Amino acid sequence: MNNNNTNEHYDNLANNYDELWFYSEGYVNKLTNEIIKIIDLSVDDKFVDLGCGTGIYSKSILKEIDLKKKIICSDISKKMIEQAKKNIFAEFRTVSALEFSKKPIKYDKLLIKEVIHHIEKKEELIRNIYTQLNEKGICLILLLPPKIEYPLFKKAIELYEKNQPDYKDISMILRNEGFDVEEKEISIPLSIPKAKYFNMIENRYMSLLSDFSEKEIHTGISSLRKKYNNRKNLNFNDRFIALKGSK
Repeated sequence: MNNNNTNEHYDNLANNYDELWFYSEGYVNKLTNEIIKIIDLSVDDKFVDLGCGTGIYSKSILKEIDLKKKIICSDISKKMIEQAKKNIFAEFRTVSALEFSKKPIKYDKLLIKEVIHHIEKKEELIRNIYTQLNEKGICLILLLPPKIEYPLFKKAIELYEKNQPDYKDISMILRNEGFDVEEKEISIPLSIPKAKYFNMIENRYMSLLSDFSEKEIHTGISSLRKKYNNRKNLNFNDRFIALKGSK
């Protein structure tokens, strides 16, 4: 997906993004606390949420820590930023991740959650982030593992496994650009009503689903209805690989 397609996908999702992605208060809180713990976020830190979407996690972070300095929320999607402004008081940037990384700006901690797979020039991005970070700063990249447990239709899973970058390659780039790297897996159990999850698929809640036509989406959902016919809820683990790069 190039920048224009990525922008279009997230612009289309912006109005109901929180509804599609906000699985539960407990889910967001658990992942937020994992993020805070991994980057050792403190009240004095300048924090950047790069690829912030509607600001779900920045908002959740501020509920846990009363940061003295305003968070910087950056996203390529203008409509996502418009929604984020309704959710959180922050400094906003509507630029691509790579363009943001070229700005003459300094900060202490940076989060890149489920964005790195959209970036073609990963080495340049990470090199620029290293330069922007203050001494002893931390860059946290959260991405999905090579294989996922999501109850998606077969073609979607196959496309995911074909296109998802290997976290080990990202880890190597971090090391090559000067970071000390720690890897950790985060697993959060989910139980989502079947009808809700099928609605999420229909609304293309994951960017990879934008590669499928309406007919393919409906065919895929039909196959899932047969597969999970006797289930009311879909239970699976949402797993992330956390790559902590310390300067």
